[in-house]
Amino acid sequence: MAFEERPLSMSVNLGNPTVTYVRRERAFDFGPTMEKQPIPRASLASEILDLLRCEPGCADVREVSISQVHVVGEETTWHVTVVDYGEAAQSIADHAAHRIQERLSTKYSLLN
Repeated sequence: MAFEERPLSMSVNLGNPTVTYVRRERAFDFGPTMEKQPIPRASLASEILDLLRCEPGCADVREVSISQVHVVGEETTWHVTVVDYGEAAQSIADHAAHRIQERLSTKYSLLN
């Protein structure tokens, strides 16, 4: 792991006097990024549903759907949607699914 020091400065003008703060910021280089693991849609949906049911208030969620998303100028990614909430509150389940998606989207890419 290597790092380089880069100066960071900030000036604050409080009327006439000017205060300047200078500190050094370390930029770390952790090497190459990890490749995303390709995963079939059914396996990803099953994993997300298992994780979602462990979230508070989401034990009754019955079904999720995974959609492939094409972002112009970026890589293809995926999106999770709760299809059947069961007895779970919609807002709670949607929020939990979004958090799980954010966490897993850095780990998995969807197989076609």
